[in-house]
Amino acid sequence: MTPTSSGSVSSERILILSPDGRFSQTGSSGYMSSFEGAGAGTGVAGGNTAPLESGTYRVEDYQLLLAGEDGRTETLSLFLPEPDSDDLLVIGGNNYLKED
Repeated sequence: MTPTSSGSVSSERILILSPDGRFSQTGSSGYMSSFEGAGAGTGVAGGNTAPLESGTYRVEDYQLLLAGEDGRTETLSLFLPEPDSDDLLVIGGNNYLKED
């Protein structure tokens, strides 16, 4: 028998930043991995903690500061690849496309 392994990762995050300084977001991520060989197998699966769902935000330098209604806070890096356009933002290392 030939040993085999497989795995996958899935992620989706939707972030809405309103002009009034409020945000809302939804999303999740998870992973799965398995290995079979020599008559035995093993597997692992998991996911992340829930993101802040809503609250207020502000931008300072190259950071997006989120303050959730539940009292949690999150600081994400913020990068604008094209200085004259806000169609694409890189937030926390992830690309976000602007929707009208």
